[in-house]
Amino acid sequence: MKRLALIGDTLVHKFIYPGHLQGFDPVLMRQLGGWMADMHADHDGTPMSPDVCLVAVASRDPSAADIARACRIERVLPDARDLSPDEVDGVLILEQDGAKHLALAAPYLAQGKFVYIDKPIALSVTDLAEMQKMALTTGARVMAGSALRYSPKLQEAAAYIKSKRPTGVTIVGPGTWYDYACHTVEALVVMLGPDIVRHTQLGSREAGTVLLEWADGLTACVLFGRRYEPLFRIHTYFTDEMKAWTIDDAAAYYRGLAQALVGAISGDQPAIAWEDAWAITRVIEEVGATYA
Repeated sequence: MKRLALIGDTLVHKFIYPGHLQGFDPVLMRQLGGWMADMHADHDGTPMSPDVCLVAVASRDPSAADIARACRIERVLPDARDLSPDEVDGVLILEQDGAKHLALAAPYLAQGKFVYIDKPIALSVTDLAEMQKMALTTGARVMAGSALRYSPKLQEAAAYIKSKRPTGVTIVGPGTWYDYACHTVEALVVMLGPDIVRHTQLGSREAGTVLLEWADGLTACVLFGRRYEPLFRIHTYFTDEMKAWTIDDAAAYYRGLAQALVGAISGDQPAIAWEDAWAITRVIEEVGATYA
């Protein structure tokens, strides 16, 4: 049995992954989970795996106690720093602020524990380099990034694109640069690979347009901002056709990430793709810096 804790100051996806991994009380999930309760609508609250157990929530987030109640987690600690790495086999870092991820992860990476980091893994390549160095030194298993990677619809798009290289791609998503563009950039890396060589951007961190170019000359355009509906649209252009996908299967991709988490925690499947993480983090950092 792998014992894990949920940590962070301001938590995102806070009822989703604990609900999948630990199970949940259906009545309390409906009462407390808000929109995230909908991500469990087709499930009865049974834990995803008997080999993974969440034993604590350590967070300043006001909803920490509600997460514990709904997801049957026994301990609630008032701060992530109140949890000792010696008490667990790993952590799920659901901290919203990517700038805090390294500090939260470091004690667990230093002891070779399992660490999952919600999107984005980091806001700078300096932080990412330190995480990778620690993980490689201690053998810590790291998993991180956007749940979109596990969308069946995105996987369908990626398979089609890899079978027939496009001439251009546009992806549109909601939210600000640091909160949501990590989804769109990661989706592009899944479809087109990590060999991004340059970028050009307009707008601000709140809403903008970013043009990315790959080493082979392919370009992709990211459109982001709160003015867009809460899903992701991909348009791909080929010499003889245009294909479009709408990535709106949130319940499926959140469950897919949770299943991948179980595999990564147990060691049955690979964890992070560091090359992808470097490409995504570099774009997030460099574009974000121009919006300062």
